[in-house]
Amino acid sequence: MKNILSIIVALLVLGALQWTGVFARLNLSHPWWGMKATLTGAAIGAALTLVIMWAISRKPATASTFGMLAIVLLAISAAVTIYGATTFINAEEFEPLAAQFWFLGYNSFAAIFVPVVSLAVRKMLIGRNG
Repeated sequence: MKNILSIIVALLVLGALQWTGVFARLNLSHPWWGMKATLTGAAIGAALTLVIMWAISRKPATASTFGMLAIVLLAISAAVTIYGATTFINAEEFEPLAAQFWFLGYNSFAAIFVPVVSLAVRKMLIGRNG
């Protein structure tokens, strides 16, 4: 139950940050396609989180490894997304490669955001309730 609750919290946080425009202000998502990409990333992230939670249940010692890997991947995807967005926005002409970096980078960011937040919430719940 803690695993499902942590995924729900992560999805709600992701949706709230997109809906309030925080991701758009950070040049992570685009105002036009941002919500669709968030939904796609959320679905992929929820599935990925279920796989990670299953792996952790089989071998609990891997929880910190999965957590650190997810944080590193989240930072990389954020950097790629911001680079693509900045290049696309500042380009004098249409820059299709930068647009792809921005779009795919944000999809990856949204997908990896879910396990990062889920694992943090899970850790808080387990720490609180043993």
